[in-house]
Amino acid sequence: MILYTIVPPEVVMAEDEDGEIALEEEVLLPGGARLLFRPDGKGRGIVSRLISTDPRDFLDPRFTPGAGIRV
Repeated sequence: MILYTIVPPEVVMAEDEDGEIALEEEVLLPGGARLLFRPDGKGRGIVSRLISTDPRDFLDPRFTPGAGIRV
């Protein structure tokens, strides 16, 4: 597998103690876009993936993989 990304490998491949990637899902936008993130336990999270059918959502820098968000 080849992964082309500017996100550091430790962010992309992060796992919890059990070897499972701990992700949570949150519906963000009225159009039904969903954001997958890894919680950091301090009321914040790290964006892992955006699921949307609207291309404009992917241009929003708040949803860039590796960006910090308030949860």
